[in-house]
Amino acid sequence: MSSTTIYTRAGDDGTSATLGGSRESKTGIVFDACGTLDELSAFLGAARAALPQGSREAALLLSIQRDSVNLGAYLSSGDSAYLDRLALDDGTFETEIDRLLQSTRITGFVIPGNTAADAALHVARTVCRRLERRFWALDPSRRGPRAATYLNRLSDLLFALAVSQSGLRANEP
Repeated sequence: MSSTTIYTRAGDDGTSATLGGSRESKTGIVFDACGTLDELSAFLGAARAALPQGSREAALLLSIQRDSVNLGAYLSSGDSAYLDRLALDDGTFETEIDRLLQSTRITGFVIPGNTAADAALHVARTVCRRLERRFWALDPSRRGPRAATYLNRLSDLLFALAVSQSGLRANEP
């Protein structure tokens, strides 16, 4: 019987290897950004689990989770070739945002928690905004415009998804 070893002991000194091959502090901004992206993906999974299985929204979140692997590789390496592997783009996000908000009426601040899905999506949105802040703190070599646009539209999309799951409708007073 074989087992997979997940420990290497190489990080016991407080450093870890980037995909680019350098060893950096685990408290550095690159690992902070990559860890925040990992956290975002986990919350997207929680939101996806709260949505109807097979729904368009659940499929969209799964695509974003898959994109997060390539986005994380980009953040860790600075290699923009990983951005070419993203399945979704800002145009897709904008189309989905428009679709999701077409029958929604927002008349003030939105309070999360009307449904499990909207609560999880709002948490994912706030983590995405934190990831954006970490992204802008990275070295410029790791801040390509495509990644910047992707993250900005993603947080907008997560807001639209959350609101669409909250029960707010345009025909209500």
